[in-house]
Amino acid sequence: MAQGLEDRPIGIFLGYSFTDTQNPGAMFTGNGSSATPIYGRLHSDGVDLGLYVTQNRWLRWRADATSTGIFSGATYAFGGPEFTARVKCGVFFAHALAGYGEVNGGLFSTSRNGFALGFGGGVDLRLSSRWSLRLIDADYLPSHFTGPEYAVLFGPANPPPVTSWEKNSRITLGPIFKFGTKF
Repeated sequence: MAQGLEDRPIGIFLGYSFTDTQNPGAMFTGNGSSATPIYGRLHSDGVDLGLYVTQNRWLRWRADATSTGIFSGATYAFGGPEFTARVKCGVFFAHALAGYGEVNGGLFSTSRNGFALGFGGGVDLRLSSRWSLRLIDADYLPSHFTGPEYAVLFGPANPPPVTSWEKNSRITLGPIFKFGTKF
């Protein structure tokens, strides 16, 4: 490996995460009347925890979990390959991840969960042989979720189940601690 591009093989990331997800709808009904479900986008802040193991100069394996919000938000858990291009000041990366996702629209809404993918990439700035700073990791999260179409509040209606592909996204940033013998 070229001088200055040596790295430690294991990294732990703990940082900030922002997700933009499709909000599972809520429907307010009362006295036998019906209303239109409330949909929209759900923006939430949270934490991202990741682990990567470097196989060689161009490939590392990544496991990643994101959780946002307490009563509403998104939860994702992924794993898969991450392709890297190393330069003296850091690492550029792109990945294709697969795993589980769940979106909860809040206290007066419903949740959906299922298979999720994560396609994206970013930049890690090298601070020292043990520390890097993830400047950005931007991901497109196509998610195949199932669950009730909407939550029914104050009414006897039984919402139909839905299976759909949702177009969600995530941005993360924060510190990475690296350890192990340099290669």
